[in-house]
This record gives sequence, C-alpha cells and structure tokens, in this order.
Amino acid sequence: VSAPVVPPPMSYNKEQIEKEILALKTAIKLMEQNQLDEAISQLKQVEGSDARQIQVLGKFLLAEILFAQKEYDLSMQMYEEIINRDAFSGYVIKSLGRLIVCAQKLKLKQKEAEYYKFLHEFFEA
Repeated sequence: VSAPVVPPPMSYNKEQIEKEILALKTAIKLMEQNQLDEAISQLKQVEGSDARQIQVLGKFLLAEILFAQKEYDLSMQMYEEIINRDAFSGYVIKSLGRLIVCAQKLKLKQKEAEYYKFLHEFFEA
C-alpha cells in the first residue's frame, strides 16, 4: 500500500502578498477619510489574490463601503458570499451582523429572522 499523495503547501509570492497587504492598508485609510472611490480601486488589486485571507478581507471591506453608501442589496450579496464561500474566516460573524442590519433596512423580515437564528445557533451555543 502506497502512502497517499499530499499536495505541497501553497507557496505565495512574497512581494505580491506584501503589495496586496499594502493595498488593503491603503484602502482602510482611504475609507477612514471617506475617499470611497479611491478605496475601491485599492481593493480591486486584491480580488485575485492567491491568499484567501486577503481576498476575504478585500471582499468584506468592499461590502462595508457598499453598506456605508446604503447599497444594502449589493452589500448583502457580498456578505452572503463571505458566509457561503469563506466559512474559515473571522469575518463570517461580522458579515452575519451586517446581514441582519441589511435585512432590517430592506424590510426583509424573513431573511432577518434567518440570519438572527443562524447567528445565535452557531455562535452563541
């Protein structure tokens, strides 16, 4: 019996990761200064990152911008994507909280109840 083949650990391009981290930090500073269009252009640089953690943070920050712009339906889609595709991330619980608020703003009572139930069943047990 031969040993199972284990794929090698993913190797990252250090320079690329540093560039993406800098883009995230710049985007956060721009968001704090309410320069949202400029922040979005910084976040575009991390969409295709090899590091899923960087992708998730970029997606979450973009959702936060849309939320701040009262684009609740669009931000809701992004928060849902984080929950569905990036369950490993610490941004899941923050996304759930935002989804509850989005559902309230859009008067989606059933969605609000679903998110609230999900939040309490999985994170307060």
